[in-house]
Amino acid sequence: MILKKANATLSLLTLLGMLIHAGYNVFSYLTFYYDPMLNQLTAYPFLICVCLHAVLGMIIVFTQGDGSAITYYPKQNITTLIQRISAALILILLPMHIKMFDLMSYASGNKNRLLWGLLIFGEVLFFAAVISHISVSFSKALITMGWLDSLKVKKRIDHIAYVLGAVIFAVSLYAVIKGQVVMFLLTGD
Repeated sequence: MILKKANATLSLLTLLGMLIHAGYNVFSYLTFYYDPMLNQLTAYPFLICVCLHAVLGMIIVFTQGDGSAITYYPKQNITTLIQRISAALILILLPMHIKMFDLMSYASGNKNRLLWGLLIFGEVLFFAAVISHISVSFSKALITMGWLDSLKVKKRIDHIAYVLGAVIFAVSLYAVIKGQVVMFLLTGD
C-alpha cells in the first residue's frame, strides 16, 4: 500500500503540474507571448512527476495484485482500461509532444502538409490521452490516499473531473492548434 500511496501522491502532483504547464501554454499561444524559461519551469517539474508516476505505476501493475482481472467485470473496470490505454498512449506520444515545435517547424519549412496534419492529429491524441487519464484517475487517487470513501461522492467527483477535463481539453486544443496554424501555416515557418 505504501507504493500505491506514493504513486497516488505523485499523480496528484502530476495533475498540478499539468494544470500549470497547460495554463502557461494556453496563455502563450493565445497571447503569442513566449518565455523559454517559464516554459521550462512549467515543463520540467511536470515531466519529472510524469516519469516517476509512470515508472512507479508500472512497478505496481506488474508486481502487485489489483483485484480481479479487467476482463471479469468489463463495465466496472472500463475506467481502469481507459487509465491503462491512455497511459500507454501518453508514453508513446510524449517524445513527439516534447519535440513538437521542432517537428512543426520542419514540416512547415519543407511545406509538408501531410506531416503537419499527422503532427496535429498526434497532438490531439496526446491531449486526449492526458485528459482521459487524469479524469478517470483523480477519484482513484483520492481513494488510495484515504480521503474518499463514499461511492456517491466518488461519482460526483468523477462527473466533475470529466466535465473539467473536457473544458481543459477544448481550451488547450483551441489555443495550441490556433497558435500552431498561425505560426506554421499562415506564416510559412
